[in-house]
Amino acid sequence: GITETVQRRLARWRTEQVQRAHFPGFPSGLPHVEEQLHIPVLDGLSLLPRGPSKQSMAGDPTLRAQARRTLDELVPEFRKAASKAIGHRRFLRSVG
Repeated sequence: GITETVQRRLARWRTEQVQRAHFPGFPSGLPHVEEQLHIPVLDGLSLLPRGPSKQSMAGDPTLRAQARRTLDELVPEFRKAASKAIGHRRFLRSVG
């Protein structure tokens, strides 16, 4: 199930855009174990409301354009990396 901490965060994110400050700092400051891990996973599970982010960017065309450029740059890189990765089932079999 979903932990109480995640439930509290999801409730908060229904009205607020996700921010790095919403996550406890990792001792070495590694962002991949903070919001950069949580956001894609929760979004992929359809648990992350998009309304607050859309509302935040609606009033800031510069931020919206920057987000679009970043997305346009990253999506091809992620697809390329994913195409080279082994599947989840295969991975589990390899470590099992």
